Amino acid sequence: MRRAAHLRTRTITGALALVFGLTAAAPLSADDAKFAAAHRSLSAAAGAAVARATPASLALAQDSAAANASAADDRSFFRTTKGKVAVVLFAAGMGWTIYSTKKDRDPVKSPIR
Repeated sequence: MRRAAHLRTRTITGALALVFGLTAAAPLSADDAKFAAAHRSLSAAAGAAVARATPASLALAQDSAAANASAADDRSFFRTTKGKVAVVLFAAGMGWTIYSTKKDRDPVKSPIR
């Protein structure tokens, strides 16, 4: 019974690794011509929108962009508070996973078994 469960777990893990690997590989193998065409059409649409904009709306957009640029943080994500919290939560999750995996392998002390 234990060997069958181990084999099933390895099979599921392998299948998930394959699916995630193919998911990550799909954008890498995308057709560059399609990407370039979509990029050009987006650039053309942005250029047309700027050409139609009034001077007052352009000034407002520049003011908000300057405010956002000054508020932007040049630090790495992992040096921010959010980054530190993310690393701590990730480490706690990994620690709990390792601990619970080890505890699950202890013999079951049940009167039924």
